[in-house]
Amino acid sequence: MLTPEQAQTLVSYVGLIVQLVGSLLLVVLFFLLRRNMSRKGYFALWSWAWLFITLAILTLVFRYRVMPNLDANASSDDQLPVQLAYMAYQFLKLLYLECLVAGTVMYAIGLRTRRYFAITFTAAIAYAVISVLFGHSLNAVVVWQSPLAVVGYAYCAWSLLRLAPSRRSLGSEITGTIFALSAGMWALYAGAFGLMEWRGSMANPLAAVVRNNSFVDIFVEVLLGFGMVVMLMEDAKREVDDAHAELEAAHKDLTKEARRDPLTRALNRRAFSEGVGLESAKAAYGAVVMIDLDNLKVTNDTHGHAAGDALLVYLVKLLRGSLRPSDRVYRWGGDEFLAVLPGATVDDAEYRIGGALATAMPIDLEGAAEPVQLLASIGGARYEGAEEMYRAIEAADHAMYAQKARRKARLAKTPIPA
Repeated sequence: MLTPEQAQTLVSYVGLIVQLVGSLLLVVLFFLLRRNMSRKGYFALWSWAWLFITLAILTLVFRYRVMPNLDANASSDDQLPVQLAYMAYQFLKLLYLECLVAGTVMYAIGLRTRRYFAITFTAAIAYAVISVLFGHSLNAVVVWQSPLAVVGYAYCAWSLLRLAPSRRSLGSEITGTIFALSAGMWALYAGAFGLMEWRGSMANPLAAVVRNNSFVDIFVEVLLGFGMVVMLMEDAKREVDDAHAELEAAHKDLTKEARRDPLTRALNRRAFSEGVGLESAKAAYGAVVMIDLDNLKVTNDTHGHAAGDALLVYLVKLLRGSLRPSDRVYRWGGDEFLAVLPGATVDDAEYRIGGALATAMPIDLEGAAEPVQLLASIGGARYEGAEEMYRAIEAADHAMYAQKARRKARLAKTPIPA
């Protein structure tokens, strides 16, 4: 039958096993998440922190399971293998704290801490050796560990809980609070394990803390791991939201480009069919004008397609100069354009557009020996509402072709100079 001391030691050992299993699960979870979040340096450091604390607990399990004397009496603590195990435990716990602090600093202010690891790594070794040489027992090692743990956890809590309001989140609040709880818990450990070391007996007011600290540790570690995972998921959600916003903006840009003629930058026929730019036109009466560039084919055949393209761009520039901000120009076909003028009469629309075309100066075109005069035919029609717009366009198209035919007839009657 177990004595009370042996029973208490067994409870502590079982708690250690439970803590080992819980820490191992956190290691697996964090390294699985880290594989898909390789750009999150802070999360990588936290993943290493869980690995180091798991190795530290495994060191204690090895000490109690493999080395003699499960009850860890004073004589066994003085043995060199046991002291080496305590040194390894202390060193790994310090690396755990170091990775927690470094990851938190990286998250809070973006400071890269890699260059400080060599210094802190050496300091951790020295501190582990000194704490075991002067402390001997595991309780003393924990007492030596306590001030560093309190300072480390408190700094992590302060770093996360003081984030700017725009950066605060549920994850940072949870993790910062758990860090603060851990700092308070380790302050309690300092008193409990210190009293245990001083009195050398479990018969003290804080004995329950010493017996059950492994159960408390794993509970707090799970909460801390949960907060860290929430922070990672929040970061991932922000990245997804940013990517979604960027894709949405790109989609809008592509849609906008799909509704414009790439050469003249006028709206195209697809934009008209989708009602782009027709809000004012559909809410009032108005006029539509069809414009046909008569000498586009001749320009292309004589001077090349680059010259013809320049002539088209010049035509749209003239049209925009003669129209109001509420009017719209659409490239209807190869050399045909549609102007929609809400609230205008046919006479007014034809006067403004026809006047702009009639007074247009000849344009210098690449490949042409002399400036080329822009020649265009127009035809207008009135609409009373959106329902009549297509009918008006058809009527304007007929009027435009009628003007073109009259022009050809006049040119045919013009005598050719000798």
